[in-house]
Amino acid sequence: MGFRWAESSTWIEQIAFALRQAEYGTPVAEIIRRLGVSEQTFYRWKKQFAGLGVAELRVRLRDLAASRVRYGYVRLWVLLRREGWVVNKKLVYRL
Repeated sequence: MGFRWAESSTWIEQIAFALRQAEYGTPVAEIIRRLGVSEQTFYRWKKQFAGLGVAELRVRLRDLAASRVRYGYVRLWVLLRREGWVVNKKLVYRL
């Protein structure tokens, strides 16, 4: 029963789930085998998404979008980066 990216609702939530599994003690080797990614990719995700909750990011993005209605995703991305969020433009566009 392998993991399929095409079937996932959002890949970010899958990454967050995998990182939570690692925090709860699941061996990294088992997680990367299920995901079908390399160990290097897993640790890059861990560095990039450390402490990133998709739910919190969505809430903050909605707050910014509500207060700045005329801003597009690029300007919202700049505001998030200034606040210290480590996200890229594509992620902000998807959310």
